[in-house]
Amino acid sequence: MEIITPGKVILGGEHAVVYGTPAIASPTGENLIVRGVWEERNDKIWHVHEERGQWEVERQATPAGTDVHPFIERSIREGEALGTKLLRKRGKDVQWDQIPGGRITLVSRLPGKSGLGSSAAVAATIAEIVSRVM
Repeated sequence: MEIITPGKVILGGEHAVVYGTPAIASPTGENLIVRGVWEERNDKIWHVHEERGQWEVERQATPAGTDVHPFIERSIREGEALGTKLLRKRGKDVQWDQIPGGRITLVSRLPGKSGLGSSAAVAATIAEIVSRVM
């Protein structure tokens, strides 16, 4: 399974959104995306892997802390939480101790710390994979 998530660009009001005011936003083009690919495995571990090998996170049953960069850890946790919410909205009970094993390979064409929503795109990609796999 492959999931593609665009980043975002705020055309006006980019600083004002922090204070809850409206802004004009648009998804980034096809060259600025996060692509997530799911491969099933038999080990009851989720491996979240960045394509260039800069980081890899393993999850067993209940998500646990790792020694990766806090930005990556937070994006993964947000993706898991959002995926859980999506499943519950669809009437499915989420049991993390019953997760299927698998590997998520993430390919990001969104530069980090650029205001293009790279962490949100990573989280959304993981959330969609979680909601489809579980």
